[in-house]
Amino acid sequence: MKSFLMVLLVFTVTSCDKGRSLITSTAKANEKEALEAAGVKLHYFSNGKIRAKIPMDNDDKRHGVSQMFYPSGELKSEVTYDHGVRQQAKQYYKNGKLEMAFQYKEGMKQGVRKKYWDSGQLQSELEYHRNEAGMGLVEYNRKGKQLTQYPTLKVREIDNISTTGEYIVEVFFSEKPSRGTYYRGELIDGQFKHKGLLEIEKVGGKGRMVFKPAPGTFMMEKMHFVGSYKTLYGNPYLQSVSVNVAFEN
Repeated sequence: MKSFLMVLLVFTVTSCDKGRSLITSTAKANEKEALEAAGVKLHYFSNGKIRAKIPMDNDDKRHGVSQMFYPSGELKSEVTYDHGVRQQAKQYYKNGKLEMAFQYKEGMKQGVRKKYWDSGQLQSELEYHRNEAGMGLVEYNRKGKQLTQYPTLKVREIDNISTTGEYIVEVFFSEKPSRGTYYRGELIDGQFKHKGLLEIEKVGGKGRMVFKPAPGTFMMEKMHFVGSYKTLYGNPYLQSVSVNVAFEN
């Protein structure tokens, strides 16, 4: 009799589990059907959880709020589109706190981007123009104290014309220069990077330009340089410098 009762109990529990699983599967199927009918594309992780929900318009362009999720199911990001053109974007930590917020104009990052610590405390503010970062980065540590110590962008000239026929111009940050990316050119409005800047090849972590003037050559030019330093918080810190370079062979 006891054996019969145990078998009956196991059968009942198993049946309940199967029933709940069937109800859950049916609910998911109904949700999927409803979302797809509304023009929402769904992408999944290998564990079966939804990876992305992407609403589309009649021209198959993203329209509305696209959502990305962590494999564990928490919301990871939201990007708002207007018929394929980005309007704003937000990223979230797994705990639900806002990690980053971007505004867009004509589909490009425009305006002040804000990043936050997972506690909700502001971590940094940086203005963008047409997808490019600007000067004026402001950063805060986890206690809310503003950081003020950043390296300085420097230029060094090395005259080796008499020995190797080369005149070298190095551009580098005063600390950990390998964390910098170096460009020749000027910032837009003296503030923002742009596609017209020419990236300088790095040697030993420093930007390095080598000139090999022909005999009898004299050169004098004002050169403009930009350095983008990746801070410990992963933000771009910009500086610019101009120098008068002159040499002859």
